[in-house]
Amino acid sequence: MTVRYLGYKAERRRRYNSQPAPVFTQDFTTGGGGALPPGSTFSRGTIGTLYNSQGLVAYAPSNLLLQSQALNLSPWVTQPNVTLTSTNTGVAPDGTLTASLWTFSGTSNNSIYQSYNTAVNQTLTGSVYLKGQAGQTISVSWQPFSGSAVFTVWTLTGNWDRVSATATNGATAGSGNFAISVTAGQTATAVYVWGAQLEASPTATTYTPTTTAAVYGPRFDYDPTNVLQQNFLLNSGNLSAGTWNTNNLVVANNVLQAPDGTYTGASITAPVTGFAYLSTNPPVAYNSATTLTYSVFVKANTISQLYIGLYDTSFVGTSASAVVLSGPGSLVNVTGSLYSLTGLSTTQWTQVAVTRTGFAAAVQLYIYPNNNASTPAGGSIGIWQPNVNQGFTALPYLPTTSTPQTVCAPIGLLIEETRTNSALYSQDLTNATGWSASLNVTIANASTTAPDGTGTASYVLANTTNGQHWIENAYICAAGTTYTLSCYAKALGSTSATTLGLGFAYNSQGGNFNLLTGAITSTSIGATTSIKNVGNGWYRCAVTYTPTSLGAILVQPGGLLSSFAGDNASGIYVWGMQIEIGVFGTSYIPTTSAAVGRAADVLSQPISSIPYFSATAGTFAITYSLDEGANSGSPAAFTIGPSGTSSGFNTSGGGAAQWWNGSTNIITTNGSTNWALPRKEAFAYTASSRAICQNAGTVATDANVPWGTLGTTFDWGSGYGISQWINGHIRSFSYFNYALTNTQLQQVTT
Repeated sequence: MTVRYLGYKAERRRRYNSQPAPVFTQDFTTGGGGALPPGSTFSRGTIGTLYNSQGLVAYAPSNLLLQSQALNLSPWVTQPNVTLTSTNTGVAPDGTLTASLWTFSGTSNNSIYQSYNTAVNQTLTGSVYLKGQAGQTISVSWQPFSGSAVFTVWTLTGNWDRVSATATNGATAGSGNFAISVTAGQTATAVYVWGAQLEASPTATTYTPTTTAAVYGPRFDYDPTNVLQQNFLLNSGNLSAGTWNTNNLVVANNVLQAPDGTYTGASITAPVTGFAYLSTNPPVAYNSATTLTYSVFVKANTISQLYIGLYDTSFVGTSASAVVLSGPGSLVNVTGSLYSLTGLSTTQWTQVAVTRTGFAAAVQLYIYPNNNASTPAGGSIGIWQPNVNQGFTALPYLPTTSTPQTVCAPIGLLIEETRTNSALYSQDLTNATGWSASLNVTIANASTTAPDGTGTASYVLANTTNGQHWIENAYICAAGTTYTLSCYAKALGSTSATTLGLGFAYNSQGGNFNLLTGAITSTSIGATTSIKNVGNGWYRCAVTYTPTSLGAILVQPGGLLSSFAGDNASGIYVWGMQIEIGVFGTSYIPTTSAAVGRAADVLSQPISSIPYFSATAGTFAITYSLDEGANSGSPAAFTIGPSGTSSGFNTSGGGAAQWWNGSTNIITTNGSTNWALPRKEAFAYTASSRAICQNAGTVATDANVPWGTLGTTFDWGSGYGISQWINGHIRSFSYFNYALTNTQLQQVTT
């Protein structure tokens, strides 16, 4: 639980300990993905995207079905051959007594279903938890209005199973149905049902309960640029799995005691003669600018030496380095990417890391036991925790099975203003309605894995014509309006065509982005640009500009206005085009045939829910961050009180922390314009004084200024009548029921 009530114990610590002790703390980065303050209410009214813990673009939890745990209530429809046997009699997956038992008879007219109006080309996933007799079968289906129905026939296990069905609507909007049923050939007779959900997502996400209204959950976001753990190897703890080549080797998993005391180390035994090696299978494709680090623990048995390295499938060995991280053993470079690890101990494990950049083709990890791959001379050696991650540093080991894994750092609760994406078919560059023209390019959809983990990214290749190469979005920008353009892009190949040009047609304004290095290579006068590495070779590139005349949006491999002859094999992958009115970009909003809006995030909390709150003396401390370009205006970290008379923190366009009383600026700190770093701010008040501090800087104070109308609620991340959104992340909040000294204000904002 992330909320702490400290009460009188905090007061005792304050008296006997120099460390300030809050009576209430809310951490928005922990607790299984974050937690809202007690008694708070959150609303958004639409879907919203975020970066999940894997660093992928994903939808926030949502549920479009009503009465998700009470399938006997409207708008659920029960056909004649289905009977509700009992309500709230089964222990649900969350441990509550809220599951309902339904019985089915016959093979027709035996569905429980609910209707939902699907938009054109909308993809929805329906899911539900079921528990019934092991071996019996039941159907869960999602039938969009004009698309093909998807039926998932599930064999019950006797435990709770979450069953889902994903389908995409066609070109006509209308009412579709999510249903649980038993049809011909299926055998379920009595099933506990709980937690039905329908969401605009290609997969089922965290279950979100509903009653009389759809629920769109908060967005506890993760930072794809801050990877804590990552492992691209498959079956990292099972070296005999099919994802490993064990050429002439005998592998025994979980037979050696590892450094952590568990018996999870593997032993590989080489033959006396013959070519022998252990390698990853299949190879993984990376562009030429990718840096990979491989790390592994090894331990001698009858073999005290091995070769280890990262190779292209073309066996080009360049730009490699290696280091022994722990334990006995020494390294000798054999080729540009292959190292000999010698002098291994039979009693201690040695951890070694190999780093390489500049792959010419897909990558494989190779381990050759003993002195030579072709004459291994028999014997065995221990292997534990093989790991491959991007970057120059070996990250802590992350176990994998059938898929690569990544763990990113949580960055808190995302709060944004309302925005609209006007770029049609944001993930379908071949659609002529959304993308109206092209020149000297080859375009194909579903050509690689997109930033959301689906295979929906398109490529744009520069053909062999000597000239410009581009594709044009059909949306026409108005003169005099400020727009922010953004898209996800990734290099395809290693030529000049792998530069992304993103900008405005007829104005020749925008930016160029090197997708091999992540550098902004040029920005037009009057424009601002940004680039963010989101992993796996993908970058989110953005341009903000106010066009002087009407014009469409250009996406150009090779860069804006760049003329060259391509090879029809190199270019860029593109996904997630966004055109929004505003001086900075916001989270991605997927579109198909129409512009799509995202409602603002609104989070409010009663002051009465904060224990030991005092209107006469206290201190607020908050940590938050502002997203790319969101430093315009005065974003509010939080405000207290009714609309128009609110008091609270905000941040000026110059970076200063301010405390406001209604429309009056009471005190302002010295400002920090480093928008990329978390901002730590604290405000102390008494009956006769105020003090505010930002990032341990100089404390600004005043005296004899009235507090103003206090009101009854906090508004998190917005203020002054629900406006001036933070457009960033709230990380943590603390309340002290006494006024901190100036020194303590600096201490809690360090």
